[in-house]
Amino acid sequence: MDKKALKNLGFTLLLFIISFAAYQVSGLLFGKVLSDASLTMVFSQLVFAVCAVISVLLLKKSKVLRFTFKGFKEGIGAAMFFVVVYIFALLALSLKLLTGDATAHLSIHRVLLGVIQMLLIGFCEETFFRGLIQNAFHDLFGEKTPGGVYKAICTTGVAFGAFHLINALNPEISFKSALVQAVMAIPLGMIICTFYYRSRKNLWFCILFHALMDGIAFLTQNVMGNEGITSAIDSYGSQSVWQTAYVLVLYTALACFLMRKKKINEIINPQVNLPYYPQQYPQRNNQYPNQPQYQQQNQQSEYYYRPPENK
Repeated sequence: MDKKALKNLGFTLLLFIISFAAYQVSGLLFGKVLSDASLTMVFSQLVFAVCAVISVLLLKKSKVLRFTFKGFKEGIGAAMFFVVVYIFALLALSLKLLTGDATAHLSIHRVLLGVIQMLLIGFCEETFFRGLIQNAFHDLFGEKTPGGVYKAICTTGVAFGAFHLINALNPEISFKSALVQAVMAIPLGMIICTFYYRSRKNLWFCILFHALMDGIAFLTQNVMGNEGITSAIDSYGSQSVWQTAYVLVLYTALACFLMRKKKINEIINPQVNLPYYPQQYPQRNNQYPNQPQYQQQNQQSEYYYRPPENK
């Protein structure tokens, strides 16, 4: 086992623990000053986001926060199931609001704070779990082997799920609710890990996906009459065993499908799925007997990779 990679993983986890402690303490301090729980959450998430950026800089991983559209197309393709589900969810929520068949707790102020809060949650959790922790596990287990990729995905997913157990410390959330959320977060975390790989390690795709996922949950809970994220998390405890098992099996099946052998090989060797073009060099050596470079080229296979030309 690479000692340098192990040391880097330990330092990454230490920075995460310190950052999360700062987030919790800031939440308590802001809670004494501010009466609005949503506003308190936004400010404490800002502290967490600042800690995430500092952690990235300390670990010299600033490249992970570089914004690019490269990989968005592949990420959307991998997340197509969720895209379809979220479109239908938005249509259903819109229909309920238009027909008045909902007990909505929505206002411009509440929606604005909710959007900011979901973006901050997505940024903080994805920066730590995908941008830093997953990459640290990736370096530890080996990035050029299927086993290394599988281990990085699974361990990051377990860490992501275990992180949500911290909600049990909230007196307004039952331990059962926090446990159900944590268990379901494990395969969901593995799914987002595969999105990170499939989007060519585009962290911003994962951040926006996470924010959209939490945003849909936020709107659903508010339209149905629940107020705040705390109420939404505590509602997990009211689910039946069959409901929890159904979601767990569905997420696990999706994670296994996204991690199938073909896609893992594409992650290890990104050029596996790139287009190939017929060789343009002469196939017979005797056509150019005085040019030995063609003889060497003719020993290659009939096809070779040529990057598409920029238009």
